Amino acid sequence: MNKRLPYKDHNRFYNYPGEVIKGFFWRSLYMYITSYAQRAAAVRLAKKRDVPYIFEAVDHITWIGHASFLISLSGFTILTDPIFGDLTFLLQRLSEPGIPFAQLPHIDIVLLSHNHRDHMDSATLHALYKKTTCHFYVPQGDKKWFDSRGMGDRVTECMWWQEFMHGPLKLVFLPAHHWSQRGFFDRNKSLWGSWMIQDSLYFAGDTAYADHFKEIAEQFPAIDVALLPIGPCEPRSWMRESHMDAHDAGKAFLDLKAQIFIPMHWGTYGFGIDDLMLPIVRLNHWWNEQNIHKTERILDVLTFGQSHILHRFSQVAPFIAEKRGYAVR
Repeated sequence: MNKRLPYKDHNRFYNYPGEVIKGFFWRSLYMYITSYAQRAAAVRLAKKRDVPYIFEAVDHITWIGHASFLISLSGFTILTDPIFGDLTFLLQRLSEPGIPFAQLPHIDIVLLSHNHRDHMDSATLHALYKKTTCHFYVPQGDKKWFDSRGMGDRVTECMWWQEFMHGPLKLVFLPAHHWSQRGFFDRNKSLWGSWMIQDSLYFAGDTAYADHFKEIAEQFPAIDVALLPIGPCEPRSWMRESHMDAHDAGKAFLDLKAQIFIPMHWGTYGFGIDDLMLPIVRLNHWWNEQNIHKTERILDVLTFGQSHILHRFSQVAPFIAEKRGYAVR
């Protein structure tokens, strides 16, 4: 199977030749109005934790919320699509970040999947630039945003299938089926994508279900963990053009031939017209319906601030994590 590359025409990226760019404003307005009741009724899911937030000596993945994970691996700390606050006063967080920004460790690497404001958050990125010496890996076309804000000296711009070595860590920017936009006139002027870390930890970013998962599995045949979005689910008639629901994410997980499924992109903001817990309800139903629970594959639904221990990478015995109050998975 050939490695797919993004199609580019008149300085705009497309998922494939002939793709029609559809407007999103009126559909998004409809979605916002019809989902008001769900957002108003949503309870805050995050609870105060009685244990420390950070594994200082154990490789782990901790869910902060939405598509934001803190990944500790081989002595390095990685943040994916970090966002810690509200999007706007109209779209506020429904759950507190699993790790408060002030309690983050030093961050070495920030991986961005695309430039939508819930994945490339201006306030968080500015704060990270000031607080740490992290390096930002961003899709092609997004470096100029950092340059215009005086942050471009620590940015690497990426194209699909490009590999980067950050110390001992191998990072590969990979395809996704999505789109980009921050202003009124920059639709698809920058790329979107997903990330592979050390050939076996996959972060899908935002994406619809497409053949790129099979292509990725062909190039990376030993994926341990897949971080996959499972929402928003509805209205499915047009949400499927750019987002997976739980069933699509399940198919992607099987396509990837991964061993551990950690869901994301649910329960944090009121996107779509779903009930807040609908993505997880559907995912659990799909998992049992497919009898995957009878295999050695694992579905690990993290709550905000909860961590998954990376046994394969960790050089520290799991009992250390247990002594710190964490359940070892």
